[in-house]
Amino acid sequence: NQGLSAEKAYLCRAMQRLFHAKIQPQSWLLLAAMLFVVVYAGWTRNGLILAIGLLVTALLIDRMIHTTYTVSETELIIHTSRLAKDRVIPLASIHRVERIMGTRIFGRSLSSFLLITYGDGQEIAVIPQNEDDFIKKLRQK
Repeated sequence: NQGLSAEKAYLCRAMQRLFHAKIQPQSWLLLAAMLFVVVYAGWTRNGLILAIGLLVTALLIDRMIHTTYTVSETELIIHTSRLAKDRVIPLASIHRVERIMGTRIFGRSLSSFLLITYGDGQEIAVIPQNEDDFIKKLRQK
């Protein structure tokens, strides 16, 4: 009986697809700015600004590293950080997935994201690393 539950758990995991978040150029710029603030506050011995800067930098890095999107048979699970609660969206409630292009420079977009419309007109933006596979996986369900 133990083997059966382990096999069932494996099959459940095999039916899920995990997508990591793409780190946008704006996030790298914000991280660089926060690191500058931390170094400057340390250099000038401003303890309050240093503490706030370290806290914001740690939260930013946590979000950058731990944001994932899991598509299972029935739902999309959005995990943004260790401190935030996961958002669970039933796949049946998703009405539209739209690719939005960000600021263009020299004809190339610096960033893009997917805008998911679900439920009663609710929207959420996601930035998976492989947008095409993500959309394909959502449409399979």
